[in-house]
Amino acid sequence: MKHTIASLLISAALMACSAANADTIAAYTDGTNASNGSVSSGDFTYCYGQSFTTYADGTDDYLTGIYLLAGTDHHGSGTLYLFTSAYTGTAGSIASATTNLLGTATWNSSSNVWDFSSSSIVLTAGTKYYFYYVPTEASSFWYGSSYSGGEYYLSMSSSSTFNSMALDMNFVVTGTAVPEPATVAGFAGLAALGFAAMKRRK
Repeated sequence: MKHTIASLLISAALMACSAANADTIAAYTDGTNASNGSVSSGDFTYCYGQSFTTYADGTDDYLTGIYLLAGTDHHGSGTLYLFTSAYTGTAGSIASATTNLLGTATWNSSSNVWDFSSSSIVLTAGTKYYFYYVPTEASSFWYGSSYSGGEYYLSMSSSSTFNSMALDMNFVVTGTAVPEPATVAGFAGLAALGFAAMKRRK
């Protein structure tokens, strides 16, 4: 029981520390062309994707969220799928994809983000990843063509694959730094001191 409580205390402390330091870990925001991300009759007309490269800052991060930008407004809808390599299947089959899939998230309309904060997915610094989403409503975004860290993908029907385009969506990926081993050891030491104090009181 004591070990369980210690683990919970350490985990809570690390999560609090990480949450306080959430940051952008990949982004492209220079596009000025507008897309309405249209859908029709409750089904998608197009599906979209974008690859990105995390900043090569030497720090790995827990993924917390992804969102698109239309100007400064956050946009998205439906379910987003995150892969370690390009998805080669059709848009209609992506929901059952498992190969190289890191995780999925549903658009959170309250916080305006595909929320990965509880996923524990770690993104490695300086590494390329791929996300695709199936919109359930019109979700505007801006796009450009000057991002060197990835490519834009488009599928025009459920039976079509995603084709790479010479464009880039405006997007932001956020994360929290994975604590260094010394930080983890420090929290473990604090937990041990806390238990020792509790034992003395008893």
